[in-house]
Amino acid sequence: MSHRLPASAAQRISDHVDGIIENLISRITKKDEPAKDFDELREAIDATDDDGTGAIYLDPWDWFALIAEVADDIGWTKVEIEVSKLQLWVEEHASTAVIHLAQARAREALDELETFLDDHDFKLSDLRTENRFGWAVHRAEREEDGARVYEYCKIEGEVNVDVYELELSDKHNVYLERHIYT
Repeated sequence: MSHRLPASAAQRISDHVDGIIENLISRITKKDEPAKDFDELREAIDATDDDGTGAIYLDPWDWFALIAEVADDIGWTKVEIEVSKLQLWVEEHASTAVIHLAQARAREALDELETFLDDHDFKLSDLRTENRFGWAVHRAEREEDGARVYEYCKIEGEVNVDVYELELSDKHNVYLERHIYT
């Protein structure tokens, strides 16, 4: 339906996206059992629970905006409810809406990541949570297919590397390294 959500509701969704992405990054970079593929990561997104706090601290108008945003997708187009239970229903379903929208945005980020890795011949296991060369001065910086690329030359006299920085959410970036052999 795509209504313009109030800023507070949009921020709540963004906070949940950050949490989901943080979980995915943790699964990807796990030392003993890293995620094997994108299907496993999609399952992790789908397993995100609605603990009922998705819409906490939002006002009732935000709740209605959230419900209107996902009503068609979830099938809430016609609802019969007792008036005495209306507030509880709206609050609970607004929480579900936040989680639903956060999962959708996390899936979009994951799909974009998968496409980027495929297009640039990287593997899921190549992802890093930090730029290992960030301590050095980069020679140049450019944008490439939605990533910021830092070009490092002659690090410690011999290493040439391009480091790709991808933003997965407001708070989470990942990095990929491509060593340049001359």
